Amino acid sequence: MAITISGQTYEALFEEMLEEMRYPDPEDEADVIIPFPAELGRGLTRLIELREGLELEIDYTEPYRDLTLSCEEYHEPDCIRVGFHLSGVHHCSHVTVCPGEYSLGGSGASPKEMFESFAEPLREITLRISIEQVRSFFGELPIALQPLIGSAEQLSFVQAYRTTPAMQTALQHILQCPYRGVMKQRYLETKIWELLLLSVEPLLTETLLLPSENLPKKLKPEQVDRIHAARQILLDRLENPPSLSELARLVGLNDCTLKQGFRACFGTSTFNYLH
Repeated sequence: MAITISGQTYEALFEEMLEEMRYPDPEDEADVIIPFPAELGRGLTRLIELREGLELEIDYTEPYRDLTLSCEEYHEPDCIRVGFHLSGVHHCSHVTVCPGEYSLGGSGASPKEMFESFAEPLREITLRISIEQVRSFFGELPIALQPLIGSAEQLSFVQAYRTTPAMQTALQHILQCPYRGVMKQRYLETKIWELLLLSVEPLLTETLLLPSENLPKKLKPEQVDRIHAARQILLDRLENPPSLSELARLVGLNDCTLKQGFRACFGTSTFNYLH
């Protein structure tokens, strides 16, 4: 028989477990392990705050019975959340996330709903990255990521996608991190940004497939094709990228058209995109 509790009760149970919190890394007070509430099951949650607005959560839990949370309407914080399921299933009215998949979510309104997990081992790695950190990383927010930023009146974006082999490799690097203290923090930060870039690739692809009428009218179709070719050259030559002038020459555009057109198509400069 399933257990049904409110979201507030669930949070209160976890707050009680803070008394049993422990520190796996003696060099890092922001790295903590919190036991799963004994009333619900067994396992633990590891939280690592790498810096303000950049958090990593690793869950190893197993409820005794199927668990349903009744969550009231609330506003998702201004951050991007990516949850990678290594095992176990989560289900709600908006999305179902299975093993080998990840959920990508943003800020905005979250309606009242039922959130379900099941009596089976759950292994999940979750990234929480504030919008401020995302803007700082990219220099500016790419157009492809705009759907992730919703107002209090807009429903928050949430979607599930398949986990790629590149993501699986980065996730294993996180689980097997060999460092402590500052070295651990910097190492995990690089993996978080790597995973974010990989996880938003579907949004970038959807942006590239927008109808031509949504592109700036000053760009001709053949120019758009050349700009897309420039993007592919950057991806193919990550180890030895061309200069802006060389890239423009390779695709048959002048520097100014490539610079302005690249920003129009992809929401960022060639330099930031390469970064």
